[in-house]
Amino acid sequence: MNAKNNHYINNKYRRKTADLIFSAVFIIVQTILYLIFMWIDWTSTVDTTAYKYTSICLCLIFSLYLAFKNGIDGGIIFLAMVFTVLSDTVTLVINDYFVLGVSLFIPAQFLYALRMRFWSKKPLYKSIIARFSIIIALIILLFLFNAIDPLTLVTAIYFSMLLYNAVESVFFAKTPSQILFSIGLWLFVCCDVCVGLFNISSVFEVTLSPRFDYAVSVLMWGFYLPSQILIVFSSNKNLIKSIDQLKFK
Repeated sequence: MNAKNNHYINNKYRRKTADLIFSAVFIIVQTILYLIFMWIDWTSTVDTTAYKYTSICLCLIFSLYLAFKNGIDGGIIFLAMVFTVLSDTVTLVINDYFVLGVSLFIPAQFLYALRMRFWSKKPLYKSIIARFSIIIALIILLFLFNAIDPLTLVTAIYFSMLLYNAVESVFFAKTPSQILFSIGLWLFVCCDVCVGLFNISSVFEVTLSPRFDYAVSVLMWGFYLPSQILIVFSSNKNLIKSIDQLKFK
């Protein structure tokens, strides 16, 4: 019996150690990629698409690894990352078909909303009504400003869902995992605010300084990659549990 218990404990320890090593490697590699493309973007005009796309694909791979270990919660994050990578493939790599690219972010936001419903156990219909009300209000606003077209329409739907998720996450976030997720969503919002500021001149005929345009174009990914890393890491229960245990030692 003792031998069986020892074998179980050893296997559990090995799995936890493997999780910590894999997580550390993931963070180190992502940090290196982040520093490389941020430095290049700030100091030159060299294309950094390869670094950025690699970093997002690594998020997808890591989320798949976590999905096998964390059940439904990990599976939701993995599916959301699938749509995220597809969207980045269209908007970043192909750099075209932006209506499709932005539309692919919408299912990811649905999945994040679903994840929070599992946390809260509250009725889904109230959240759905609130979300649709905001979307309708935004569409009316776009009509009033004569700025309605397919791209602004899907962007309004997507961003309203992201912002609602971010606000809702503040009220639901209780555990370290949920707090990481909430921070990730807010960094995501910051990224999209930069995207909006960068493109505002083409929608509302507002002229911004070239320096400002350049700064927000760089900051898009300055916020975006950390947001995706935190969202993926929020399903890394073993690592979060280990860090939590260290805090109280």
